[in-house]
Amino acid sequence: MKIFALMKAVPDTESVIEVKDGSIDTSGLTYVINPYDEYAIEQALQTRDKIKDGSEVAVVSVGGENARKTIEKTFGLGIDMSYQLSDPAFEDLDPLGVAQVLASFFKQVEFDMILAGRVGVDDDQCQVAVMLAELLGIPHIAVATAADADASGALTVEQEVDAGKQVVGLNLPAVVTVQKGINNPRYASAIMIMKGKKKPREIWDAAKVGFTPDGKACEVVEYIAPPQREAGRMLTGELEETVPELVRILSDEKKLV
Repeated sequence: MKIFALMKAVPDTESVIEVKDGSIDTSGLTYVINPYDEYAIEQALQTRDKIKDGSEVAVVSVGGENARKTIEKTFGLGIDMSYQLSDPAFEDLDPLGVAQVLASFFKQVEFDMILAGRVGVDDDQCQVAVMLAELLGIPHIAVATAADADASGALTVEQEVDAGKQVVGLNLPAVVTVQKGINNPRYASAIMIMKGKKKPREIWDAAKVGFTPDGKACEVVEYIAPPQREAGRMLTGELEETVPELVRILSDEKKLV
């Protein structure tokens, strides 16, 4: 079975994001594997190790140098190979553009299952994997809390719903986005890092992918930093004194009551 995990390079969640002249200031930012994609990679590895029989896990990422650096880290987890889709035409794409690039790539390779994190923590749009499945004409299951595939190509997926859990069965190929908690992502090991240096890595430009984006379906006009929060105020004294004062602040000063 050929299992792919989509991976996105995102700013470290502990980074301080600054907005300058309507754009994100990326200077000095450290990029990491999108945290939700770590669960997708782990699920791909567990599925490979369960099925065996020549199964492989490949990571694919759209992006330049930041993507390359994060791909390097995935080899320490035990993936078998990687694909970096990198071209100046692929820079600053909207979700549809990324999905179109990925769809053109997947139409040229063999795959059985595509796993991805349910969301990228940078733009929080939750669109690429869904669009990819639609462009490929294959089923998609979102926000999985469990996913079990077997060598016959049958896939069973659990999702959390309002009433409890929903179990969905389908046949591969399919796209599945996973939720935090589906597994416990492993840490990179020195042995895997050394072995990873010998594993195949491919870089595909727009000509090899066979697709060059032409415009965007969604254009970001401007980024605006949230206003600075006012310092909190502590009311001291007896309840009979603080409650009227709180009501006065909410009604007269804040105009909330």
